[in-house]
Amino acid sequence: MKRNSAVIQRLTGRVKKDDRKDNKEGVVEIFARYFGANKSSVKLAVRVVLVALSLASAHYSGFMSHVPFELVSIIAVDLLPGFISVFAFYFILCYSIARVFAFAIAQFYASFFHMLAAIALRLRRHWPGRFGRVGVKAYKEAIHYEPVLYWFFCFLILLFVFNFAYLGFKYSAVSIFSLVLGAGMVVALVFKAGFFARSPLVVVKRLFNAKRVALRRAILKSCLYFLTGGALALSFYTGYIRFDKVRGEDEVYLEVGGFSGKVNVVMSSNGSFVALDQKTKPETFYFLNDKLMVKLQGKEKEASESKDAQASPMIEP
Repeated sequence: MKRNSAVIQRLTGRVKKDDRKDNKEGVVEIFARYFGANKSSVKLAVRVVLVALSLASAHYSGFMSHVPFELVSIIAVDLLPGFISVFAFYFILCYSIARVFAFAIAQFYASFFHMLAAIALRLRRHWPGRFGRVGVKAYKEAIHYEPVLYWFFCFLILLFVFNFAYLGFKYSAVSIFSLVLGAGMVVALVFKAGFFARSPLVVVKRLFNAKRVALRRAILKSCLYFLTGGALALSFYTGYIRFDKVRGEDEVYLEVGGFSGKVNVVMSSNGSFVALDQKTKPETFYFLNDKLMVKLQGKEKEASESKDAQASPMIEP
């Protein structure tokens, strides 16, 4: 009866007030109707944008963690567009380089294995019993694994080039705490995948079974929180080491407003600069533009030196 009443209401155009409240369009429905897109596609796009903003804010926070807090409140909002633009430029540049080299490697792989397949097909004429299926199999495998090899080398080259150009990560600088933390995260992921609940061989077979789609989705959902936290931590850490790379670059001569001198330019955006003078002890941070100059000198070393001076006994001759 309930289903029939709903059909009658649709045919007659009579809808109850409660039903009208339930049929109100949300923000996602309005965007989907305006752009003529599917509702699920709009939701997916919104989630992707939110994830990208979260990773970008974590990366920016890791970079700004080196800057004194008194200066962060002044420069954080003004320099955010310039920081995002620099990151996007380096990522697109490194991605383009990685795709070029990965394409060259994939083509070399394809030509090499196609040559082997042609040789096997030639040998099949003389020894059909031994080389009957080898040539056809080699040709099919070469076509099948070419895109896999392309994306594999693209990922590796992207990591290498991006680390060289943007991050400058030194593997020797990894502390024991970071290694222990990374090992703990890997063990947690293994637990979530269920390797200790069953035999590892059984778990691997279940994961790669084509009919176990629901199992892979369940494991992915259970690992989603872990993957999100790991991505945010990695984004924060890459921002942290990005500042170390900028700090270690050569000094440049900068003349802005009433300031002129050789400093390390940390960030710049729309005519505003954050500079670092490492020749002073402790190091000095500058925020410079045509109308404003803010100078902030670190106090941690001075405080530690004063504490050491007070703690050391006076030796009289």
